[in-house]
Amino acid sequence: MPQTKRKLTHNLIILFLLTSVLPITFIGFWSYQSGKESLKSQFLNDFTAIVQAKAQAISQYLDTEVMRVEDFAADDELYQLLEQSAGGAGRPDNMAVQWQTFIKSKTISSQADLKHGYAETLVMDANGRVLASTDSQAVGRDESADELFSGAVDGPYVKDVYAHAASKQYSFAVSAPIRHQVSGKLLGVIANRLNLTALNDITTNRQGLRETGEAYIVNKHGYMITPSRFIPNAVMKQKVDTQPVRLFQTQQQNMAGLYPDYRNMPIVGVSDGQLINKHYDLGWLLLVEIDEPEANAEIVKLRNWVLLFALVTGCVAAATGLFYGRILSRPINQATAEIFTTSSELSITTDEHERTAAQQAVAVNETSATMNELGRSAQQSILQADTANQESQKVVSKALAGAQIMQELLGSMETLKVKVEQIGTQILRLSEQTSQIGHITEAVKDIANQTNLLALNAAVEATRAGEHGKGFTVVSQEIRKLAEQSKKSAEHISNLLENIQKVTNTTVLAAEAGTQMAQLSSQQAEHTQRSCDDLSDAINNIADVLQQISLTAKQQANATNQVVEAMNMLNTGAKETANGISQSKIAIQNLNKAAGQLQNMI
Repeated sequence: MPQTKRKLTHNLIILFLLTSVLPITFIGFWSYQSGKESLKSQFLNDFTAIVQAKAQAISQYLDTEVMRVEDFAADDELYQLLEQSAGGAGRPDNMAVQWQTFIKSKTISSQADLKHGYAETLVMDANGRVLASTDSQAVGRDESADELFSGAVDGPYVKDVYAHAASKQYSFAVSAPIRHQVSGKLLGVIANRLNLTALNDITTNRQGLRETGEAYIVNKHGYMITPSRFIPNAVMKQKVDTQPVRLFQTQQQNMAGLYPDYRNMPIVGVSDGQLINKHYDLGWLLLVEIDEPEANAEIVKLRNWVLLFALVTGCVAAATGLFYGRILSRPINQATAEIFTTSSELSITTDEHERTAAQQAVAVNETSATMNELGRSAQQSILQADTANQESQKVVSKALAGAQIMQELLGSMETLKVKVEQIGTQILRLSEQTSQIGHITEAVKDIANQTNLLALNAAVEATRAGEHGKGFTVVSQEIRKLAEQSKKSAEHISNLLENIQKVTNTTVLAAEAGTQMAQLSSQQAEHTQRSCDDLSDAINNIADVLQQISLTAKQQANATNQVVEAMNMLNTGAKETANGISQSKIAIQNLNKAAGQLQNMI
């Protein structure tokens, strides 16, 4: 077979494998999972039925033994013998013979008819003393402290498995009270001690347990009370601390599932303690277990069948792909040759179009670059015109602000001029008032001089008057002193007034000079304001011219931008055309390459 046909055949085989094996594998996996869960569920249901059947048998066995000992306790002959023993009637040796005869007749009949593994039957009085027993050595023994006696005082009682010292066997016992038929007074207790034969028969029955399965009972302390298949002498010696045991001891719940057993081996098991302990609070737990490999044997078998089915399906798909690969290779090869020829011709035509488009793109690109440069120059002119316009606006604003300041300064100068004139007027008035005060002071000085002369004359006249004029002399002296003081004060005031008059004259001269300077400053401020107004008008004219220049530059820039955009669009179109031709060329090359590859693949 040619190499090209083998390639296509291999691909078709893979295609058939993918389109058939994968769905079938998914279906097989789903079927395996469903079957696996179904088999697990069926297996657990089967083992649950087994453990329930065994638990029911154990419960029925316990019920039977309890009813048997209750029937024994209701025996009329037993009742009469207990009344005689309690009343002290009859000789002791005769009573012992009667008890032994009675117990042998009853127990021999029971053991002959029923093989329940009886080990011992004994009758105790109300104080727990053994009156009769199948074991003659037990007669007379005090059993009052044994729970076999104390537990049966209130009703039927089942004693858990224990090691019987006399027989050296593991046993459990069932006991029941015997009461007076009228008063209900306790007359005694009857008990049957049983070996574990019947329980062992139930747990060792291997029906449905396959090869590695086993069933055993664990007591409330976690010890086996029935034999183990794998460990010899396990009764009351093998401790079982597994998950179902802990679950029942803590929560009184049954369990079914996968867990390690007392050997630490993975097993699948089911437990039941609720049915066994329904009537008697023994704390027993029945477990039915099987090794995990054997439990999963059906699942492994199902897995093998699924794998075999997938393998067969893969082989069928591969054969189908091989068959159709041979059929489809011939027409595909012919079509591929035609495609290869056509694509080669298209490639030559596309090369010519690509060269033409590239030349157009170069020309448009150069024109677009020139227009872009012109646009950038226009933008710079706009920016410069805008900057000059903004600066002129700032100068106008500052000129207006200077004119406003000069206007305010002119107003302030006018106000200062008025204030200086008012000060000059007030100083003149003060000079006049000071002159008037000087005249008044001169008058006071004259009055003081005259008063001094009058006081002097008065003193002279008082001296002339002698003794009668002494008092007047004193008054004239005081008046003379006051006149002198007034004269001195008037002279002092006159000196102060002279100084004030000098200062006032100086101030008047300064005020007149200030008034003249205020008038001169006001005139200069008026000239400055007129200069600022002229400057502001000139700057406004410059700003208007710059604004017109900016608007004209923006219009030129907009026109240039429109031309640039048109050239860019043309450039873009040329590039897209060139790119399209290049892509077409690449597509044709890919088509040519694909045709070649397809020719190689077929």
